[in-house]
Amino acid sequence: EAGSRFIRTFLGKSIDPESIIPTVGAMHGCFVSIGLIASLYQGRDKIMTLDPGFAVNKLQAKIQRVGVECVDTYEKSGDALVEEIDRRLSEDTSIAALLWSSPCNPSWEVRSESELEKLAKVLERHNVTAIEDNAYFGFDSRRPGFLDPDDPDLAPSIMKYTDNYIALFSASKIFSYAGERVGFTAIGDALKDHRSQSLRKMFNQERFLDAFIQGGLYSIVASAPRSAQMAFASLLDFSSSGTFSIGDHLRPYSESAREMKRIFRKHGFDILYKEDSYGPVGDGFYFTVNHSGYSDGSLLLADMFRCGLTAVPLGIFGGGHPDGLRICTSLVPMHLMDEFDKRLSAFDALQ
Repeated sequence: EAGSRFIRTFLGKSIDPESIIPTVGAMHGCFVSIGLIASLYQGRDKIMTLDPGFAVNKLQAKIQRVGVECVDTYEKSGDALVEEIDRRLSEDTSIAALLWSSPCNPSWEVRSESELEKLAKVLERHNVTAIEDNAYFGFDSRRPGFLDPDDPDLAPSIMKYTDNYIALFSASKIFSYAGERVGFTAIGDALKDHRSQSLRKMFNQERFLDAFIQGGLYSIVASAPRSAQMAFASLLDFSSSGTFSIGDHLRPYSESAREMKRIFRKHGFDILYKEDSYGPVGDGFYFTVNHSGYSDGSLLLADMFRCGLTAVPLGIFGGGHPDGLRICTSLVPMHLMDEFDKRLSAFDALQ
Protein backbone atom coordinates (compact mmCIF):
# COMPACT_ATOMS: atom_id res chain seq x y z
CA GLU A 1 0.00 0.00 0.00
CA ALA A 2 2.88 2.41 0.72
CA GLY A 3 4.26 1.85 -2.79
CA SER A 4 0.83 2.47 -4.30
CA ARG A 5 0.50 5.76 -2.38
CA PHE A 6 4.01 6.81 -3.41
CA ILE A 7 3.26 6.24 -7.11
CA ARG A 8 -0.06 8.05 -6.86
CA THR A 9 1.59 11.02 -5.10
CA PHE A 10 4.64 11.52 -7.29
CA LEU A 11 3.52 10.04 -10.62
CA GLY A 12 -0.22 10.72 -10.52
CA LYS A 13 -0.90 7.08 -11.39
CA SER A 14 -3.39 4.92 -9.49
CA ILE A 15 -2.22 1.35 -9.06
CA ASP A 16 -3.66 -1.62 -7.18
CA PRO A 17 -1.56 -2.37 -4.05
CA GLU A 18 -1.63 -6.02 -5.17
CA SER A 19 0.58 -4.94 -8.08
CA ILE A 20 3.34 -3.63 -5.77
CA ILE A 21 5.78 -6.46 -5.07
CA PRO A 22 8.67 -6.15 -2.57
CA THR A 23 11.99 -7.29 -4.02
CA VAL A 24 15.61 -7.57 -2.95
CA GLY A 25 16.46 -4.31 -4.67
CA ALA A 26 15.53 -3.22 -8.19
CA MET A 27 17.95 -5.77 -9.68
CA HIS A 28 15.93 -8.64 -8.21
CA GLY A 29 12.76 -7.35 -9.83
CA CYS A 30 14.54 -6.75 -13.13
CA PHE A 31 15.98 -10.26 -13.27
CA VAL A 32 12.56 -11.85 -12.82
CA SER A 33 10.92 -9.39 -15.23
CA ILE A 34 13.34 -10.28 -18.03
CA GLY A 35 12.79 -14.00 -17.55
CA LEU A 36 9.01 -13.76 -17.45
CA ILE A 37 8.62 -11.39 -20.39
CA ALA A 38 10.87 -13.60 -22.55
CA SER A 39 8.62 -16.57 -21.67
CA LEU A 40 5.31 -14.81 -22.18
CA TYR A 41 4.90 -15.27 -25.93
CA GLN A 42 5.97 -18.14 -28.14
CA GLY A 43 8.90 -17.14 -30.34
CA ARG A 44 9.53 -13.80 -28.61
CA ASP A 45 12.62 -14.33 -26.51
CA LYS A 46 14.52 -11.04 -26.80
CA ILE A 47 14.56 -7.69 -25.05
CA MET A 48 15.73 -4.33 -26.36
CA THR A 49 17.80 -1.96 -24.22
CA LEU A 50 18.60 1.73 -24.55
CA ASP A 51 22.38 2.12 -24.43
CA PRO A 52 24.45 3.03 -22.62
CA GLY A 53 22.67 1.22 -19.82
CA PHE A 54 23.23 -0.72 -16.62
CA ALA A 55 25.62 -3.49 -17.68
CA VAL A 56 24.24 -6.05 -15.23
CA ASN A 57 20.87 -6.04 -17.00
CA LYS A 58 22.48 -7.54 -20.10
CA LEU A 59 24.17 -10.15 -17.92
CA GLN A 60 20.81 -10.94 -16.33
CA ALA A 61 19.41 -11.56 -19.80
CA LYS A 62 22.43 -13.57 -20.92
CA ILE A 63 22.33 -16.08 -18.06
CA GLN A 64 18.62 -16.63 -18.73
CA ARG A 65 19.40 -17.16 -22.44
CA VAL A 66 17.39 -14.10 -23.40
CA GLY A 67 18.63 -12.25 -26.48
CA VAL A 68 19.42 -8.52 -26.29
CA GLU A 69 19.16 -5.88 -29.02
CA CYS A 70 20.47 -2.37 -28.31
CA VAL A 71 19.70 1.19 -29.40
CA ASP A 72 22.40 3.80 -28.77
CA THR A 73 20.94 7.05 -27.43
CA TYR A 74 24.02 9.20 -28.10
CA GLU A 75 22.79 12.46 -29.67
CA LYS A 76 19.47 10.74 -30.26
CA SER A 77 16.39 11.81 -28.34
CA GLY A 78 12.80 12.89 -28.91
CA ASP A 79 11.18 11.84 -32.19
CA ALA A 80 14.46 10.52 -33.61
CA LEU A 81 14.80 8.03 -30.76
CA VAL A 82 11.16 6.95 -30.88
CA GLU A 83 11.32 6.47 -34.66
CA GLU A 84 14.48 4.38 -34.36
CA ILE A 85 12.84 2.12 -31.77
CA ASP A 86 9.73 1.80 -33.93
CA ARG A 87 11.82 0.84 -36.95
CA ARG A 88 13.80 -1.75 -35.02
CA LEU A 89 10.68 -3.33 -33.52
CA SER A 90 9.12 -3.53 -36.97
CA GLU A 91 12.18 -5.37 -38.26
CA ASP A 92 12.50 -7.80 -35.35
CA THR A 93 9.23 -9.24 -34.06
CA SER A 94 11.00 -11.49 -31.53
CA ILE A 95 11.50 -8.56 -29.12
CA ALA A 96 9.13 -8.78 -26.15
CA ALA A 97 10.24 -5.84 -23.98
CA LEU A 98 12.09 -2.52 -24.00
CA LEU A 99 14.27 -1.87 -20.95
CA TRP A 100 15.79 1.46 -19.88
CA SER A 101 16.65 3.47 -16.78
CA SER A 102 15.66 7.10 -16.21
CA PRO A 103 17.74 8.91 -15.05
CA CYS A 104 20.08 6.63 -16.96
CA ASN A 105 22.98 4.84 -15.36
CA PRO A 106 25.53 5.92 -16.64
CA SER A 107 24.65 8.82 -18.98
CA TRP A 108 22.12 10.52 -16.65
CA GLU A 109 19.73 11.17 -19.54
CA VAL A 110 16.06 11.39 -18.60
CA ARG A 111 13.31 10.26 -20.94
CA SER A 112 10.87 13.16 -21.34
CA GLU A 113 7.08 13.13 -21.05
CA SER A 114 6.81 13.67 -24.81
CA GLU A 115 9.16 10.78 -25.57
CA LEU A 116 7.37 8.48 -23.15
CA GLU A 117 3.91 9.27 -24.48
CA LYS A 118 4.99 8.56 -28.06
CA LEU A 119 7.01 5.55 -27.00
CA ALA A 120 4.01 4.05 -25.22
CA LYS A 121 2.02 4.18 -28.47
CA VAL A 122 4.84 2.46 -30.35
CA LEU A 123 5.19 -0.27 -27.73
CA GLU A 124 1.45 -0.91 -27.64
CA ARG A 125 1.33 -1.15 -31.43
CA HIS A 126 4.04 -3.82 -31.35
CA ASN A 127 2.70 -5.46 -28.15
CA VAL A 128 6.03 -4.85 -26.40
CA THR A 129 6.22 -4.45 -22.62
CA ALA A 130 7.94 -1.40 -21.11
CA ILE A 131 10.43 -2.17 -18.32
CA GLU A 132 11.23 1.20 -16.74
CA ASP A 133 14.01 1.23 -14.15
CA ASN A 134 13.29 4.07 -11.72
CA ALA A 135 16.14 3.20 -9.35
CA TYR A 136 17.33 6.82 -9.46
CA PHE A 137 13.87 8.31 -9.11
CA GLY A 138 14.03 11.90 -7.88
CA PHE A 139 17.64 12.51 -8.89
CA ASP A 140 16.88 14.87 -11.81
CA SER A 141 18.15 18.15 -10.37
CA ARG A 142 16.47 20.19 -13.13
CA ARG A 143 12.92 19.36 -11.97
CA PRO A 144 12.90 19.46 -8.16
CA GLY A 145 9.22 20.43 -8.12
CA PHE A 146 7.93 16.91 -8.63
CA LEU A 147 9.46 15.88 -5.29
CA ASP A 148 6.91 18.05 -3.48
CA PRO A 149 3.76 15.99 -2.71
CA ASP A 150 1.66 19.13 -3.19
CA ASP A 151 3.25 20.09 -6.53
CA PRO A 152 1.32 19.21 -9.71
CA ASP A 153 4.57 18.93 -11.71
CA LEU A 154 4.66 15.12 -11.60
CA ALA A 155 7.66 12.97 -12.46
CA PRO A 156 7.97 11.64 -16.04
CA SER A 157 7.11 7.95 -16.38
CA ILE A 158 5.71 5.66 -19.04
CA MET A 159 3.32 4.37 -16.39
CA LYS A 160 1.05 7.31 -17.23
CA TYR A 161 0.65 6.29 -20.87
CA THR A 162 0.30 2.50 -20.89
CA ASP A 163 -0.75 -0.32 -18.59
CA ASN A 164 1.63 -2.80 -20.21
CA TYR A 165 4.59 -1.93 -18.01
CA ILE A 166 6.91 -3.10 -15.27
CA ALA A 167 8.42 -0.31 -13.15
CA LEU A 168 11.35 -0.88 -10.79
CA PHE A 169 12.12 1.17 -7.66
CA SER A 170 15.06 0.98 -5.26
CA ALA A 171 15.43 2.09 -1.64
CA SER A 172 19.22 1.96 -2.05
CA LYS A 173 19.21 4.98 -4.32
CA ILE A 174 16.13 7.06 -3.45
CA PHE A 175 16.69 6.88 0.31
CA SER A 176 20.36 5.76 0.50
CA TYR A 177 18.98 2.69 2.30
CA ALA A 178 21.48 0.42 0.61
CA GLY A 179 22.78 -2.35 2.85
CA GLU A 180 19.36 -3.88 3.40
CA ARG A 181 18.81 -4.45 -0.35
CA VAL A 182 15.12 -3.66 -0.73
CA GLY A 183 12.96 -2.23 -3.51
CA PHE A 184 9.67 -2.89 -5.20
CA THR A 185 8.34 -3.78 -8.63
CA ALA A 186 5.08 -2.27 -9.93
CA ILE A 187 3.20 -4.20 -12.62
CA GLY A 188 0.60 -2.56 -14.87
CA ASP A 189 -3.00 -3.73 -14.95
CA ALA A 190 -2.84 -4.93 -18.56
CA LEU A 191 0.09 -7.17 -17.70
CA LYS A 192 -0.59 -8.46 -14.19
CA ASP A 193 -3.74 -10.36 -15.20
CA HIS A 194 -2.39 -11.56 -18.55
CA ARG A 195 -2.61 -15.35 -18.81
CA SER A 196 -0.26 -17.50 -20.82
CA GLN A 197 0.25 -21.22 -21.22
CA SER A 198 3.91 -20.43 -21.87
CA LEU A 199 4.14 -19.03 -18.33
CA ARG A 200 2.49 -22.13 -16.91
CA LYS A 201 4.99 -24.32 -18.71
CA MET A 202 7.98 -22.40 -17.35
CA PHE A 203 6.79 -21.03 -13.98
CA ASN A 204 3.87 -23.32 -13.04
CA GLN A 205 1.53 -20.32 -13.02
CA GLU A 206 -0.68 -19.05 -15.83
CA ARG A 207 -1.37 -15.51 -14.56
CA PHE A 208 1.54 -13.08 -14.94
CA LEU A 209 1.41 -11.67 -11.39
CA ASP A 210 1.27 -15.16 -9.87
CA ALA A 211 4.12 -16.33 -12.09
CA PHE A 212 6.18 -13.29 -11.06
CA ILE A 213 5.77 -13.95 -7.34
CA GLN A 214 5.39 -17.72 -6.97
CA GLY A 215 7.46 -18.78 -9.95
CA GLY A 216 10.04 -16.03 -10.42
CA LEU A 217 10.80 -14.39 -7.07
CA TYR A 218 10.27 -17.47 -4.94
CA SER A 219 12.57 -19.64 -7.02
CA ILE A 220 15.46 -17.18 -6.56
CA VAL A 221 14.94 -15.82 -3.06
CA ALA A 222 11.50 -15.68 -1.43
CA SER A 223 11.52 -11.90 -0.93
CA ALA A 224 13.08 -9.05 1.00
CA PRO A 225 13.26 -9.38 4.82
CA ARG A 226 10.17 -8.09 6.59
CA SER A 227 12.13 -5.59 8.70
CA ALA A 228 13.59 -3.97 5.57
CA GLN A 229 10.15 -3.93 3.94
CA MET A 230 8.64 -2.13 6.94
CA ALA A 231 11.43 0.46 6.98
CA PHE A 232 11.08 1.03 3.23
CA ALA A 233 7.29 1.36 3.55
CA SER A 234 7.76 3.99 6.28
CA LEU A 235 10.15 6.00 4.10
CA LEU A 236 7.71 5.83 1.19
CA ASP A 237 4.85 7.02 3.40
CA PHE A 238 6.93 9.78 5.01
CA SER A 239 7.78 11.01 1.50
CA SER A 240 4.18 10.85 0.28
CA SER A 241 2.99 12.86 3.27
CA GLY A 242 5.76 15.45 2.97
CA THR A 243 7.29 14.53 6.33
CA PHE A 244 10.52 13.48 4.60
CA SER A 245 11.92 15.53 1.70
CA ILE A 246 13.51 13.41 -1.01
CA GLY A 247 14.79 16.58 -2.68
CA ASP A 248 16.66 17.77 0.41
CA HIS A 249 18.11 14.29 0.88
CA LEU A 250 19.41 14.08 -2.70
CA ARG A 251 20.67 17.66 -3.04
CA PRO A 252 24.29 16.92 -1.97
CA TYR A 253 24.71 14.62 -5.00
CA SER A 254 23.71 17.47 -7.32
CA GLU A 255 26.09 19.88 -5.63
CA SER A 256 28.99 17.43 -5.90
CA ALA A 257 28.23 16.62 -9.55
CA ARG A 258 28.10 20.29 -10.52
CA GLU A 259 31.49 21.01 -8.93
CA MET A 260 33.12 17.82 -10.21
CA LYS A 261 32.05 18.64 -13.77
CA ARG A 262 33.58 22.10 -13.43
CA ILE A 263 36.87 20.62 -12.22
CA PHE A 264 36.94 17.96 -14.94
CA ARG A 265 36.44 20.64 -17.62
CA LYS A 266 39.19 22.74 -16.04
CA HIS A 267 41.57 19.81 -16.61
CA GLY A 268 40.71 19.21 -20.26
CA PHE A 269 37.91 16.67 -19.97
CA ASP A 270 34.58 16.85 -21.80
CA ILE A 271 31.15 15.80 -20.59
CA LEU A 272 30.33 13.03 -23.05
CA TYR A 273 26.56 12.57 -22.80
CA LYS A 274 25.68 16.25 -22.57
CA GLU A 275 21.97 16.57 -23.36
CA ASP A 276 18.60 14.89 -23.41
CA SER A 277 15.15 16.16 -24.44
CA TYR A 278 15.06 18.55 -21.48
CA GLY A 279 18.38 20.20 -22.40
CA PRO A 280 21.76 19.79 -20.65
CA VAL A 281 21.65 16.67 -18.48
CA GLY A 282 21.05 17.23 -14.79
CA ASP A 283 23.53 16.92 -11.94
CA GLY A 284 23.20 13.79 -9.84
CA PHE A 285 24.69 10.42 -8.97
CA TYR A 286 26.52 9.79 -12.27
CA PHE A 287 27.84 11.59 -15.32
CA THR A 288 30.16 10.68 -18.19
CA VAL A 289 33.46 12.17 -19.34
CA ASN A 290 36.10 11.63 -22.00
CA HIS A 291 39.47 13.18 -22.81
CA SER A 292 40.81 14.15 -26.22
CA GLY A 293 44.10 12.39 -25.50
CA TYR A 294 42.52 8.95 -25.14
CA SER A 295 40.47 6.78 -27.50
CA ASP A 296 40.14 3.94 -24.98
CA GLY A 297 38.43 4.50 -21.64
CA SER A 298 40.39 1.66 -20.04
CA LEU A 299 43.70 3.40 -20.82
CA LEU A 300 42.31 6.69 -19.54
CA LEU A 301 41.28 4.97 -16.33
CA ALA A 302 44.73 3.38 -15.94
CA ASP A 303 46.36 6.82 -15.91
CA MET A 304 43.73 8.15 -13.51
CA PHE A 305 44.48 5.24 -11.17
CA ARG A 306 48.07 6.45 -10.99
CA CYS A 307 46.75 9.73 -9.57
CA GLY A 308 44.43 8.23 -6.97
CA LEU A 309 41.25 8.55 -9.06
CA THR A 310 38.79 5.88 -10.11
CA ALA A 311 35.84 5.48 -12.49
CA VAL A 312 34.24 2.82 -14.72
CA PRO A 313 34.99 2.53 -18.47
CA LEU A 314 31.91 3.16 -20.60
CA GLY A 315 32.64 0.17 -22.81
CA ILE A 316 30.86 -2.20 -20.42
CA PHE A 317 27.64 -0.15 -20.63
CA GLY A 318 27.14 -0.51 -24.38
CA GLY A 319 26.71 2.34 -26.82
CA GLY A 320 29.27 3.72 -29.21
CA HIS A 321 31.69 5.48 -26.87
CA PRO A 322 34.27 3.13 -25.34
CA ASP A 323 36.52 6.18 -24.99
CA GLY A 324 34.52 7.50 -22.03
CA LEU A 325 34.21 6.91 -18.30
CA ARG A 326 31.32 6.86 -15.87
CA ILE A 327 31.95 9.11 -12.88
CA CYS A 328 30.15 8.55 -9.57
CA THR A 329 29.64 11.47 -7.18
CA SER A 330 28.58 9.58 -4.07
CA LEU A 331 31.98 9.45 -2.32
CA VAL A 332 33.21 12.92 -3.29
CA PRO A 333 31.48 15.41 -0.97
CA MET A 334 32.14 19.11 -1.24
CA HIS A 335 34.90 19.17 1.39
CA LEU A 336 37.02 16.87 -0.81
CA MET A 337 36.85 19.01 -3.95
CA ASP A 338 40.24 20.65 -3.37
CA GLU A 339 41.83 17.20 -3.10
CA PHE A 340 39.96 16.08 -6.22
CA ASP A 341 41.30 19.12 -8.09
CA LYS A 342 44.83 18.36 -6.86
CA ARG A 343 44.69 14.77 -8.12
CA LEU A 344 43.48 15.88 -11.54
CA SER A 345 46.43 18.29 -11.60
CA ALA A 346 48.65 15.23 -11.11
CA PHE A 347 46.85 13.64 -14.07
CA ASP A 348 47.65 16.74 -16.15
CA ALA A 349 51.33 16.20 -15.40
CA LEU A 350 51.18 12.79 -17.10
CA GLN A 351 50.10 14.28 -20.42
